[in-house]
Amino acid sequence: MQSAEEAAAAPIVTGYQPLPGDIKYKDLNGDGAINQFDEAPIGASSPRIYYGISAGFSWKGLEISALLQGVSNRTNYVANFATEAGFQFLNFTYGQAYEQITGRWTPETAGTATYPRLTADANYNYNKASSTFWVRNGNYFRLKNVSIAYSLPYVWVQRLKLGGVKIFANGLNLFTHAPYDFVDPEVGVGAYPIQRVLNTG
Repeated sequence: MQSAEEAAAAPIVTGYQPLPGDIKYKDLNGDGAINQFDEAPIGASSPRIYYGISAGFSWKGLEISALLQGVSNRTNYVANFATEAGFQFLNFTYGQAYEQITGRWTPETAGTATYPRLTADANYNYNKASSTFWVRNGNYFRLKNVSIAYSLPYVWVQRLKLGGVKIFANGLNLFTHAPYDFVDPEVGVGAYPIQRVLNTG
């Protein structure tokens, strides 16, 4: 909502008067109030499509393999300020927050704001209500694993009285493409992201 007039004309919310900068909720049943009768399904947390491709080859002692995976037709629900902005880790409304909220609504940024207004009082619960505002694209494509190995020719290692020597390097989660990349798209909101791992030997 961009003005006091727009906020005053908004549907009634029991126990709260909307203010400029608040999220504007749709009165789905048209009764002039926002309540449990205005709830409807939003998004799909379970992907409709899973896909993966594995490939590899070996040639004269050289071995290369890779695994790519991803999902499509899925949404992530980031819940609210507490999840997306970082407050759940940092004393809730009084902690240091993430860069997402630099786009918060103020009278000066009303035309370009990407986030609701911020408040440290109990009224922040109004903007935390479940809505499509907090739905994000959950699709992703990830280079899950790549492995490269080379077995030294036997004539090189027989002098060491060894059956063979293999040099290898592999990596986990080397590259991810996701429209919404603030959270790890594979584990979703509220979980520790999967680490990128590099090994060699």
